[in-house]
Amino acid sequence: MTIQGLFESQVRLNPDRIALTDKINELTYQQLNIKSNIVAGILRGHDIFPEDKVLICIERDASLIIGLLGTLKSGAAYIVIDPKYPNHRIESIIVDVQARIVITSKKFAALFTGKPLQIILIENLLALPDSPENPVNVNSDSNLAYIIYTSGSTGVPKGVMVEHRNCCNFLLWSKAFYEVRDDDVFASFAPAFFDLSIFEMFTPLISGARLMVAERPFDIYDDRFLSEITVLSTVPSALKSLTAFRQLLDGNYKLPKLKHFNFAGEVLEMALVNKVKTILSPKNIYNCYGPTETTTYATVLKLEGEAHTKPTIGCPVALAKIYILDEYLIPVPDGIEGEIFIGGPPVTRGYHNQSGLTREKFLPELDNNFDKMYRTGDIGIKLHSGEIKYLGRMDGQVKIKGYRIELGEIESALLQCDVISDAAVLTYSINEDEQSLAAFLIGEKVIDTDDLKSELRKVLPIYMIPTYFKFLENFPITPTGKLDSVALLKEINQ
Repeated sequence: MTIQGLFESQVRLNPDRIALTDKINELTYQQLNIKSNIVAGILRGHDIFPEDKVLICIERDASLIIGLLGTLKSGAAYIVIDPKYPNHRIESIIVDVQARIVITSKKFAALFTGKPLQIILIENLLALPDSPENPVNVNSDSNLAYIIYTSGSTGVPKGVMVEHRNCCNFLLWSKAFYEVRDDDVFASFAPAFFDLSIFEMFTPLISGARLMVAERPFDIYDDRFLSEITVLSTVPSALKSLTAFRQLLDGNYKLPKLKHFNFAGEVLEMALVNKVKTILSPKNIYNCYGPTETTTYATVLKLEGEAHTKPTIGCPVALAKIYILDEYLIPVPDGIEGEIFIGGPPVTRGYHNQSGLTREKFLPELDNNFDKMYRTGDIGIKLHSGEIKYLGRMDGQVKIKGYRIELGEIESALLQCDVISDAAVLTYSINEDEQSLAAFLIGEKVIDTDDLKSELRKVLPIYMIPTYFKFLENFPITPTGKLDSVALLKEINQ
């Protein structure tokens, strides 16, 4: 079973049904299939086969989905490159995956000029004659489908390898759980390099439903299309802080057909749930949890009734297994906190070219040594109801606007500056709804904040650039010799 195979089944069943809408285009399942076949044929002509990797850097419109499906149809795995990535990050991904080809657009082609890649322009592909015959499927469910890069504590991004069976297991669960029908409309708001995009993009396309692609990530562009949305997912902080989503809560946009609203990617507060329930009035609201290493969602809680306490992350889904273990990997009793481990079909292959880290994080599953479980680094409690209560992180990993960030990666980038001898990066609250990053530095001299940000943009994505910088003579420490984070954060208000 493969992602493209599930999609092609819907093409046979619903060739003339609308599959995809963007700001300009409207494609039926048959049209989307034909255009993605063109991409697959060209890639096959360049000797692309299973386990090969193809980079994708395309505008957020129909051509992006065509490029992704075409790559999957060729048998290869895709890696989405955000055009806003700094050159250093793009180069590190190219080196890591050893891709030979990038599918991009004229707008972004310059990002790859001079790099050891063959550049294929999506505009040229879509100008070729139609290709109605599906390419012969050459990969299996154990082959790689895509790689998503997440922040790494060593300063090197980690590429999470997701196989077709991981993704198909999740997509089929999503189709059944949300009871997706052919008249459903999914909004694609998440960046395609973010695991939430998998639910948004592929669940409708393997279900005979319609996918509506927003022109920019988390962007609302047309009330006419919004009025048709039945399934919407977002990160809590995006809903609270981004202008486009605030317009939803201000009542400027209406979602009269909204059935399912998913929160994912961050700790959820019930005040926001109640606000969505009152203003948008979806039939169902869910709190979804799951790291990229377990495909997308591993647990889900359906939120019902008025509540004022922090919700749990629910119960396992998509055949996932949840273990709460102590430091010796022994299960703890219900009601006792421990580390959350996730097992079962959602657990992905591991990290690309990082075998040591893969062995550290992907361990033999407790009840089946032939399967794996992923060590999340999250602390939780299993309640007697079976629900999992999330308590926080065990390490320096945080989420800002839904993006998973290793604070150590930012610290590593800061230490590349010659005059900086030590760095500590922490999160702090801008207001009750929004978190940001603060960098505390020790150095030979004070560097202008704008200059620091400019240097960091060369190696880090924009969402990883701290908003607050402060130079200190020494870092405060606790009586046990650890960094005193509380004392550091007090510096912000001084």
